Amino acid sequence: MFVVKPLMQDADLRAFLSPAAANEYAETGVFQDCGCEQSEIHFVDGDVTAAEAVAAVKDGRSEKRTVVHRKMSADEIEVSRLDALAERELGL
Repeated sequence: MFVVKPLMQDADLRAFLSPAAANEYAETGVFQDCGCEQSEIHFVDGDVTAAEAVAAVKDGRSEKRTVVHRKMSADEIEVSRLDALAERELGL
């Protein structure tokens, strides 16, 4: 079972059967659900339910696989690029 843990306090953890589903949620769904831009994906081995997997992550009984940053939209990328350019030009 793969569990997505947003890197902010009091955020809900969600369990997934596949790493692809967990990664997709970590890249897009976490930000939409709670505004967090980074998440950890944990792996819980064995025949466990989603609730048991989430509890294992909360208790530190899981294997952290990766940290995922959310995907930015094309508009967000352009704004970020323009902000960086303005900072360079204005010496901010």
